[in-house]
Amino acid sequence: MMNYKLIFLFLLLMPGLFYAQPVEFTVQEAVNYARENGYSVRNKKMDYEKAKKVIKETRAMGLPQVSASAEMNYNQEIPQQPVPAAFLPDPPPGQDFVLLAFGVAHQSSYGLSARQLIFDGSYIVALMASRVYKEIANLELEESKIDVTEQVYNAYGNVVVSRELVKILEENLISSKKTLLENEKLFEEGFLEQQDVDQIELLVSNLENNIAQAKQQSKLALMGLKLVMGVPQEKEIELSNDLSYFTELSNMSSEILETRFNLDRDIGYRTALTQERAALLTMRNEQMSLLPKVNGFFNYSQNTFGNSFGMFDFDRDNWVPFSVLGVSLQWDVFTGFRRSARIQQTRIDLDRAVMNKQFTSEQAQIDYETAKGNLSVAVKSVQTSKRNRDLAKKILDNTRVKYREGLAGSLDLTQAENQFLENERNYINALLQLVSARSALEKMIGNFNTY
Repeated sequence: MMNYKLIFLFLLLMPGLFYAQPVEFTVQEAVNYARENGYSVRNKKMDYEKAKKVIKETRAMGLPQVSASAEMNYNQEIPQQPVPAAFLPDPPPGQDFVLLAFGVAHQSSYGLSARQLIFDGSYIVALMASRVYKEIANLELEESKIDVTEQVYNAYGNVVVSRELVKILEENLISSKKTLLENEKLFEEGFLEQQDVDQIELLVSNLENNIAQAKQQSKLALMGLKLVMGVPQEKEIELSNDLSYFTELSNMSSEILETRFNLDRDIGYRTALTQERAALLTMRNEQMSLLPKVNGFFNYSQNTFGNSFGMFDFDRDNWVPFSVLGVSLQWDVFTGFRRSARIQQTRIDLDRAVMNKQFTSEQAQIDYETAKGNLSVAVKSVQTSKRNRDLAKKILDNTRVKYREGLAGSLDLTQAENQFLENERNYINALLQLVSARSALEKMIGNFNTY
């Protein structure tokens, strides 16, 4: 008989089981994921969606505005007015004036009003400005995607390189422990001195300490990659690309170095252009305040009154209608020079935006030359450090052979080991600099653009 309880329990646990499965990412897959799910990207997406709603809000200002109202008044004490007593058919004796109440206890009304904008120069400019605001939000979204692309490349490379360092240290630790074990046996048999054993033991201890530090750095690097990608820290991920992907970057950098810089593809310059347009529209908006505003309106209401509550009694005969249709013009002819001062302020802001555009264009050119130079240096540094690393590895292997044959001492072996590790670290640091320099140049030439 089928155990339905076990099936039900499996169905409950199944989402968690799938969630626990690690997801594998190549560099490009990590970039694509971050461009959709990165925290900074999602934040800019919200700004972009908000900008689209602002356009709708601005456009709605030119559509008919209709409102309804209802009001009920209860006059607890009806106001009284003095009236000459002679006006009454039966005036009270001895009184020149009497107090009479004018009004009723209950008054109710319903109203409907409509308003239509006919002309407002500021509204026309506001429509144009809202579209520019949307463009700025879109540029900020694209810039966040460009930035997160660069960050993913650097973070991904940092994880791969730190793991490679751990791997190399562990391999050296295995070899050093093997040598230590051999030295201890030779020492017991009287073929080596205590100093030789201590020297290798010190090397093993340093390697173990370096491995612990490298593992911690690798762990933090992976956490940083998850943060940039927008992956929850509890989610397990695997990286498909290894060190070979990044070592090949040095062989593929010549094409990027030969790419000419195009200012129109620079996100900072494009943003400066849009901000200049926004500043111009702000000045135009202030200038439009010199023109009058014209609106059309229509008001309709129904009013009733009586000594009893009758707001919902629509069959009563004393409902009084009222309606009016008209056009209004509002023109601020003189504002004490306040309007002129505001126009002058916006003109200064426009001049600042033009200056900022020029500065951005020149700065972008400098940043491009800097990124290009950094990549050229990084490529040469990788080539040099790789050659030095290979030489140091060759020296270490020869020293190990000589050490086993008794032609080299433990100090020579330790020096060769430390020399190799130092050159290995230099090579790894050069790879990281290459990844950073390459992504910086690709960002400058527009390879990370999403438009």
